[in-house]
Amino acid sequence: MIKVTRLLNEAYNNPLSIVGPGAVPGSNLREFYLPGVTGTGSKIQFVELNGKVLTIIAK
Repeated sequence: MIKVTRLLNEAYNNPLSIVGPGAVPGSNLREFYLPGVTGTGSKIQFVELNGKVLTIIAK
């Protein structure tokens, strides 16, 4: 759990993680890669607005 929190915080603080606007006016769609144990992983997208995460999506 700590690794996920760290990666989420890093993505939130990295302006390069913004991939577009979120559906809510003024929000940002951000993403990062969450590596898995077996070498596979998931792309995690989240929408944030004013320091609050509104939605998290795993792809």
